[in-house]
Amino acid sequence: MIGGIGIDIVKSKRIESLWKAHGEHFLKKILSDDEIAAMPKKFPVQYIGGRFALKEAIVKAVGKRDFAFSEISVLNDETGKPFIKEKGAIGRVIGREEDSFAIHVSISHEKEYCTASAIIEFL
Repeated sequence: MIGGIGIDIVKSKRIESLWKAHGEHFLKKILSDDEIAAMPKKFPVQYIGGRFALKEAIVKAVGKRDFAFSEISVLNDETGKPFIKEKGAIGRVIGREEDSFAIHVSISHEKEYCTASAIIEFL
């Protein structure tokens, strides 16, 4: 059963401006330690923007934002597919154990935009 669907889009220049203005503080507010460690040297703004958009999409799928973005870790598997490594904060908000739901995610980039979608499935 589908528990929620969310989608978000963000302008890459907005992410770049925030990162330049607030530096490490901005990164630590948006990204988990695992995400910061995995951040590529090539196209870092798209990486940050994609994760920001995905976390906003998760907020929309959940229906409220009762967690810090840095509590959610979005990593990539060996094929490059994004997945939620840490979903405990989401489970806390929706009142479910981690093994009772799945989150299907997608991130896409284009020169000026990053977009992401999230689908919560109750198992």
